[in-house]
Amino acid sequence: MVAILWISLLCAESFHMNKCVEIERLALLKFKDAYIHGMDNPFASWKGEDCCKWKGILCDNITGHIISLKIEHAPGLGGKLVSSICELQHLTSLSLDDNQLEGNIPECIGSLAQLIEVNLASNKLVRIPPSLGNLSNLQTLDLAYNYDMIVDWLSSISRIPSLSELISVGCGLHNITPSSLPHLNSSISLKSLDLGENNLNSSILPWVINVSKVLETLVLSYNSLQQSIPYEFGNMFFLQYLDLSHNELQGSLPKSYKSMYQLKELHLNSNKLSGQLSDSIQQLCCANNSLEYLDLSDNPFTSDPLPNLSCVSSLVTLSLQNTNLVGLLPKWLFVHSPFLQNLYLSHNHLRGVDIIDDANLSAIRKLHLSFNQLSGPFPHIISQLPNLEELSISSNKFNDIIDKTHLSNLSKLKFLDVSQNSLSFNLSSDWIPPFKLTNLYASSCQLGLEFPVWLKHQTELTEFDISNTGISDSFPKWFWNLSLTLEYLNVSHNKLNGPMPKSFPNTKVNYDSFYVWDFSFNHLNGSLPPFPELRSLFLSNNMLIGSLSSFCTSSGQYLIYLDLSSNLLTGKLTDCYWEKFPSLTFLNLAKNNLSGKVPTSFGVLRHIESLHLNNNNLSGEIPSLILCHNLKLIDVGDNNLQGTLPMWMGDHLPMLIVIILRANKFHGNIPTNIFQEQAFTIYHH
Repeated sequence: MVAILWISLLCAESFHMNKCVEIERLALLKFKDAYIHGMDNPFASWKGEDCCKWKGILCDNITGHIISLKIEHAPGLGGKLVSSICELQHLTSLSLDDNQLEGNIPECIGSLAQLIEVNLASNKLVRIPPSLGNLSNLQTLDLAYNYDMIVDWLSSISRIPSLSELISVGCGLHNITPSSLPHLNSSISLKSLDLGENNLNSSILPWVINVSKVLETLVLSYNSLQQSIPYEFGNMFFLQYLDLSHNELQGSLPKSYKSMYQLKELHLNSNKLSGQLSDSIQQLCCANNSLEYLDLSDNPFTSDPLPNLSCVSSLVTLSLQNTNLVGLLPKWLFVHSPFLQNLYLSHNHLRGVDIIDDANLSAIRKLHLSFNQLSGPFPHIISQLPNLEELSISSNKFNDIIDKTHLSNLSKLKFLDVSQNSLSFNLSSDWIPPFKLTNLYASSCQLGLEFPVWLKHQTELTEFDISNTGISDSFPKWFWNLSLTLEYLNVSHNKLNGPMPKSFPNTKVNYDSFYVWDFSFNHLNGSLPPFPELRSLFLSNNMLIGSLSSFCTSSGQYLIYLDLSSNLLTGKLTDCYWEKFPSLTFLNLAKNNLSGKVPTSFGVLRHIESLHLNNNNLSGEIPSLILCHNLKLIDVGDNNLQGTLPMWMGDHLPMLIVIILRANKFHGNIPTNIFQEQAFTIYHH
């Protein structure tokens, strides 16, 4: 009998695994029809009778009911969250984050009683329905970055009995009134609460303090909390992560913080904490201390030396940037191991390092001392940090010659910033560094007249700045192999000469990529090569010749900033270039010898804000720019342009505030409509 039942169950399972429930399949199709998608279609697999095989769908193996729906972000995605979602009555997980959905969350969502997890983050949803409180099994709710939630959000949230994680960062949540607090239930299960970036004031604190007795994570950063840090936070005995950064909290840490035995991370940076730093540190000292991360940076503490933190022996990361520290770095800081693996002390008034020779320095991994008053030779102690991964000593007064003895023991170094010091590098051409840097900043140091050969081995660089370093050389061929990974490249203000390469390796740029290359203020010559995909390209103040024809084969989908001014470029501005740059915001072609008419394709630059064509040999009339609604500045001075000023300058360019027309052949009157909407500065001689 048992065997027959087992076989029957297997058959049932096999049957339902091959076909979903029809009413749920139809509900999914209605849900899909409310979406708008671009070329990347997340619903491409939503075909056929068995919706359990569709991408993003998970069904129960026994019943065939849909239990999970996840739609991944794709460019061009959008639409609305329609009520057909509520026909999926067996859903336990709903994940629609980063889909650009608009409108309200349907009221009927409260009928999905099986929901355990809901993720609707990074959309444009504007209403939390009261019915959300009916979801008695809901444990995780993520509504982050929906920017305009309704007034009674707190009452809706407070009615969810099983909620253990609530993420409502960046939701534009409204402040609560104190009179409503007695009517709100406290959750006994909430373990993680994130209400950051909502501009909430201190009226939220009584609810936060009483919302849960088992809270482990609390984030209230980027709000408008203004009072002293509440003493009651010390009663949150289970709290492990507390972030109150970027508020206007005052005073110092209350004594109750000694009771927070399980606290591992404390973020209080960017507030108005004052008094002596040592007093606040003292409140973190306790016998069972577990604190590993402490950030008190960007607070106006009294000017004092670095206080003794040896009582917080569990610390791994300490950030005291911009806290008015003065004097020397004390000996105890380097004696205690593994204390202070990551040390951030930039933007203070430190003068030097008081160090003993027998210190155990094996623990230090990140050391940031930039923007202080450190002077003298390159600290010899740095060469004794075998596990050092990041070193930042920029904008100090170090004066020394760096040779291989300073760097040969730093095999784990990834980030090096020595810029804005009086440092010179003396590294032989056959020296092979023991490290592979990802970030190198050496601006305003002296690297020598020749291009540094030791850089040949830094094949993992993503950000690289050797501007104003005294190089008077041409680019070696091996340098362009490094460009394959470079997102930020700055070699400006040197005396680099010779031509650019005929081609570059392809880069992989997306909307979020950085990709800035700066070759300006050098002696580069030759013609422009086709450039890879970039966000910003600076080539001004060189000796580049020829036309812009290479841009016809360049890829410029993401290019925002292009500066080719002050070169020797010639030829016409043909139409083929500008249609390739739909994102262009700043264009500077000034001080060249470009000729011919200004192309009509300039009119497709819908995002252009600043257009500089001055000091060339351009002729003809200014083409229509009526679609360039963001234009703020037009400079076409010192050319051979002619005709009258078009009326559309005042009618269609609402942001325009500066027009420079001097030294051309314009005639007639300045249209009066230009002055009706905006305050203009016009240069017309």
